[in-house]
Amino acid sequence: MKKIEFKNIIPPDGHSIKIDENRWRVIIGSKTEISFKNQKHAITFQIRINEELNDALIIYNDISIELYRHYKTNWFYFNMNSHQDDNEKRIRQSFSEVERLMDKIVIEWDHGRIVAQIGNIAESLITIAKCMQALQRHRESFAEVRSLELVVTRIKRSRETIDGFGWNPLPNGGEIVRCEPLTQLKIREQLKTLKETLYKRSLKS
Repeated sequence: MKKIEFKNIIPPDGHSIKIDENRWRVIIGSKTEISFKNQKHAITFQIRINEELNDALIIYNDISIELYRHYKTNWFYFNMNSHQDDNEKRIRQSFSEVERLMDKIVIEWDHGRIVAQIGNIAESLITIAKCMQALQRHRESFAEVRSLELVVTRIKRSRETIDGFGWNPLPNGGEIVRCEPLTQLKIREQLKTLKETLYKRSLKS
C-alpha cells in the first residue's frame, strides 16, 4: 500500500552542554523542532504525524478525483474566451503536478520535503478549484461556485492541521517540552551566547 512514512526522531546527545540536545527531539520540515522528555512521547508524536500526513494524502487524492470529474464534465465550456483557455492550461498543469508529487511523496524519506510537498499538493488543488470557479462564475452557475468553495475549505482545513503540528495537544498524555520555530530557536541561542560572552568580559574587566 502506498503511504507516507515520516521518520525523524533524534535521540539525546549525552555529551552536549545544551539541555535541549539531551532530550528526544522531532524536527518537522525545516521550521519547527519539538523536544520531549522521553522516547515514548517522541514515538507517540511521530505516529501522530504519520497518521495526519496519510489522512491528508487520502483527502487530497479524493479531492483530485472530484475535481477531475468536475473538469471533464465542464470540458466543453473552456473555449468560450481566451481567459478560460488560459485557465484550462493551468488546470492541466496543476493536475500533472498533483500526480507527480503524490507519486513522489510516498517514496520520499526527507522529512522537510515530505511536509513541503504536501503543501504543494494542496496549493495545486486550490489552483484547480479556483480556475474551475472562474469558469462557473462566467457561466453564472453560482451553485457550482459555492460547491467549489467548499472544496477549497476542505483543502485548507487539512493543511491547517499539518501546519499545526506540535502546537496541538498530544494523544495519550504525551508532553511537549518545547516547540518553537527553528528561526526563533537560533535567535534564542545567539542571545544566550552573547550574554555569556558579555558576562565573561565583565569578569575580566
